[in-house]
Amino acid sequence: YKPKEINPEFTPAVSLIIKCHNSEATIEDTILSCINQDYPVEKLELIVVDYDSTDGTKVKVEQVFARLFQEPEQFETKERLHFKHCNDIENCDAINSASYGLLVILESGNTMNPYCIRTLVQPFLDDKMAAVSGRIITPNAFDNHVTKIVSVMHFWQERIVNASESVFGAVTTIPENMVCYRKDIITDRKAGVK
Repeated sequence: YKPKEINPEFTPAVSLIIKCHNSEATIEDTILSCINQDYPVEKLELIVVDYDSTDGTKVKVEQVFARLFQEPEQFETKERLHFKHCNDIENCDAINSASYGLLVILESGNTMNPYCIRTLVQPFLDDKMAAVSGRIITPNAFDNHVTKIVSVMHFWQERIVNASESVFGAVTTIPENMVCYRKDIITDRKAGVK
């Protein structure tokens, strides 16, 4: 929970994974915010993972990708945009299919500001850093009681709990709405390596 100074030269390659389920209404904004990053094009890959949606999420993702694939070649959209549809969240291997050593995992419905990736990766200048979370502001916080509760939960976890834990130099929980991990830590953990 400590702000890091931005080193503009530090731009490690990042695989950004968007998890979505029945996100037809929000997935386009999430994808576009992830693509529109102030980050080197050749160092950012996007993987959208749809977990058995029953609405029009799959069609919406395909439409957005089709539009993005028409961008000029220098944006390399065909090489860096991937879509996976999974029936079972436990058996969808999006993490191993990621090309790069840093993974940003984002839940659909959330959007990133253009400097988000650049800011999230800065703590990884320290080789001991395992994970970093981003700050989530619920876009539809006042739509209904559920979104109000979710907004309060995000605020509590990110601004109160993690801030107080950071006083001791460690954070015991990482909010899963937007988090950046070292890929090797996740894959070693899945394989049972300690």
